[in-house]
Amino acid sequence: MGFERFGRIARRKVAGRSAGLLAVSFGALVALSAPSMAQSIATPVGASVTLPGGASSLTETHEDWTVSCQVQNNEKRCLFSQTLGNQQTGQRVLSIELRPQDNGEVQGVILAPFGLRLSDGVTLKVDDKAIGDPVPFSTCMEAGCLVPVTLDSSTLGTVSGGEKMTVNALNSANGQPVELTLSLKGFTAAMNRAKELMQ
Repeated sequence: MGFERFGRIARRKVAGRSAGLLAVSFGALVALSAPSMAQSIATPVGASVTLPGGASSLTETHEDWTVSCQVQNNEKRCLFSQTLGNQQTGQRVLSIELRPQDNGEVQGVILAPFGLRLSDGVTLKVDDKAIGDPVPFSTCMEAGCLVPVTLDSSTLGTVSGGEKMTVNALNSANGQPVELTLSLKGFTAAMNRAKELMQ
């Protein structure tokens, strides 16, 4: 698989595809962060959980990030995400989906394209400065390969103050660097809104 097309990626509004991405994410988040998911907000017996306006699901856009929430099994589950798409093909190139945790961390997954060297994992950078060690891939599925992400309070401060986050990996065919860039415009607003909706 060639990566020439990655030079033509663009941010896409994903409101129309949020349901599919949400299904992938919640399954992945349960598998990759089961202990934290166990901290879901307890609901009094007999009480009915709804989102603003009595909705069972909603999607909001905060600059380059999207907040998506669903009520499942009488629990509110919210995440904030961004997807990069190829302008020529309309296909998803990369997706990151994050969920606030009760301990102040943010956890989630990166859904990366096939064709990356799995043994090397990915390195995350904010404004060209690495944040943490390389992160290994956890598994691959039909839609791509998953990288678990945990952002602690210190890292969140760096991310919130940045302009861009890059996902850096190696092409499995030729070992050449692959860099995919996410905008951080709206990151903090989307994170805070997801937290608010989960209350």
